[in-house]
Amino acid sequence: YTDFLLLATSRALVKHPLLNARREDAIVVPQNYVNLGLTVESDAGLIVPVIKDTQTMSFVEIVKSRGDLLKAVKNKHLPPDQLTGSTFTISNLGMYGIREFTAIINPTNSAILSVGEVVQRIRIFQGEPVVRSVMKISLNLDQRVANGVDGAKFLQAIKADMENPSLL
Repeated sequence: YTDFLLLATSRALVKHPLLNARREDAIVVPQNYVNLGLTVESDAGLIVPVIKDTQTMSFVEIVKSRGDLLKAVKNKHLPPDQLTGSTFTISNLGMYGIREFTAIINPTNSAILSVGEVVQRIRIFQGEPVVRSVMKISLNLDQRVANGVDGAKFLQAIKADMENPSLL
């Protein structure tokens, strides 16, 4: 799910650039690239390594980049430049059985996506009950950069892609 989420988030940030912007003093500075930070547990605690330029990556490239990143963290060979430059962060605590939580926005970012555990739930699809995989996501954003409507549209874009992963 994480790789699909990375791609869906990157695509949504391109469509909704205010959530990929940063605030410098009283000015909103748009970014023309998407550098996704991904919270990861390490021996040093939680760190946020960065996958850079995801807006240009295919799904296969994102899968490889995330795998390489996690391997570098595990082997303690993460270059310092991969810990800086994020424009947006995803924090996923689903692997710990956490269904929902509130993450804190990382400095220089204007928003962060909190991702909970994927669970099986009965949903109605075309009038019939079916079992579906569902997860809760929530967004914290800096209201000085983007407002709740901007955030809602961003979340809608992610939801649409995650519900139709074959389109990714």
